[in-house]
Amino acid sequence: MSDNEPILRAEGLRKYYDTSSGFLESLLGHGKQVKAVDGVDLELRAGETLGVVGESGCGKTTLGRTLLWLIEPTDGSVYYRRRTGGGDRETVDLTECSSTELRDLRTDLQYIFQDPFSSLNPRLTVNDIIGEPLEVHGLPCSDDHVTTRADVRTVDVPAEDVSVTVADDLDLVVEPVGDVATIPVDVRRDAGIDGDLEPGIDTVDDLVVETLAEGVAVTAERTDDGGIEIEMSVGLSTAELRQERIYELLEVVGLNPSHAHRYPHEFSGGQRQRIGIARALAVDPEVVICDEPVSALDVSVQAQILNLLADLQEEFGLSYVFIAHDLGVVEHIADRVAVMYLGEFAEVGSTEDVYASPSHPYTEALLSAIPEPDPLWDGEKILLSGDVPSPIDPPAGCRFHTRCPRVVPSEEYDLPQTEWRSLLTFKHRLEGAETPGALLALENRGGTRTDPTDLHREEFESAIRSEFDLPETIADRRAERAFARAVEHVHDDDRKAAVAHTRDAFGSPCERVEPEPVSAGDDHRISCLLFEDEWRDGSAP
Repeated sequence: MSDNEPILRAEGLRKYYDTSSGFLESLLGHGKQVKAVDGVDLELRAGETLGVVGESGCGKTTLGRTLLWLIEPTDGSVYYRRRTGGGDRETVDLTECSSTELRDLRTDLQYIFQDPFSSLNPRLTVNDIIGEPLEVHGLPCSDDHVTTRADVRTVDVPAEDVSVTVADDLDLVVEPVGDVATIPVDVRRDAGIDGDLEPGIDTVDDLVVETLAEGVAVTAERTDDGGIEIEMSVGLSTAELRQERIYELLEVVGLNPSHAHRYPHEFSGGQRQRIGIARALAVDPEVVICDEPVSALDVSVQAQILNLLADLQEEFGLSYVFIAHDLGVVEHIADRVAVMYLGEFAEVGSTEDVYASPSHPYTEALLSAIPEPDPLWDGEKILLSGDVPSPIDPPAGCRFHTRCPRVVPSEEYDLPQTEWRSLLTFKHRLEGAETPGALLALENRGGTRTDPTDLHREEFESAIRSEFDLPETIADRRAERAFARAVEHVHDDDRKAAVAHTRDAFGSPCERVEPEPVSAGDDHRISCLLFEDEWRDGSAP
């Protein structure tokens, strides 16, 4: 397999939730489906950080949990290139794995949760929290692909008289190099050693057998022919090995081994998140899903955790999917960025490309909202109209068209983009408004509300224009007549006719054509009709 092949890949990943409130409603098919993740294609390469950004409720967390099968996807596939030893890999489809196989793969695929308090069991000590995954997966355990051997050095002893047997699991305490764990052992004459011996030392007559490798036990005895037989094994119990691993992890994440016997409530938010990171690292994973790991922390602590994650990635060769709604945080840590809206990716590209020159209108709006520390900065924020549509019934075509400030105009009219956007906003709100009062709320000084239909026709139309930022006369005469006709239907309390009229009069390709991902350079994809050839000039083919 090519090294450029993604280590984690998703194709057509979907997760729908049924809104049925009971068995009978579900049986009769009266429930609806929340389309939290709807057809996502994703690639994560070894050693990189893929940032997933978007507004709250767009499906980021559901995507992260579905990728690792913490929740079962509705459809699609997730492929992981798992380690098989000796540097080889094989691709497995997580959607085809049994529960036992998935459990085994948890050592390679881990998750860091958003809330560093609720994700830690308050009844367990830090030692138990970090040690639990080690116990569940039977770790530490030796690597079948690592060879253990001894490097024997003799002083005043014939080398041919020495034989050494090395236990296979010594790679637990000796770091392998090139899949070989080498344990140095010295055999020398020294009649001066007496008393209690350390685990790495043994004596036979006037001979001393010693290794300086920590955690290795040595046993030596004479053979019948006068030679020396040496056995080398792990000098620590499984419990001791796990305890050493826990202490090591605490130091790796910037905590003290003395913290191991405290409870989560005794730590600050940043320290608790460090504990969560240590727990994820305990099983030596390759891929880690970071689900907004700093959003619940103070700004001063966020930078510390981000730097820690970056250092750990470099030290252990980790691959991250970093989920966040703060684009400033993602810019700091991500190599590539995927912008998510209503369960779909709107734009995917390198961090440099996306931040320097955002292409999708939604990406532009998100980046324009990032605050700048320069008091003289005079950037223009893009304010999106309307509310985020419900994932139960997402809009047809491009899901962002109900709020897009650059929606493709109809070829029938010659209008400025601002007026066209206002007309579409009027149409969309009209479709969701049951009464004129829901379309236009008029409040008097005393707090009472006036029924809009009680106004004269001209006053009502003026109020509608003001509500939707439309000029007194729309630039295109045909559009002006169509709008005036729609307002008349609304004033006459004929909502059905008004909705039908606006749907016919004000239509955009974005409402009926679902955009396909378009390449905008190396590894840069945009799902927007503005970048498809047939819609670039704003007209239909």
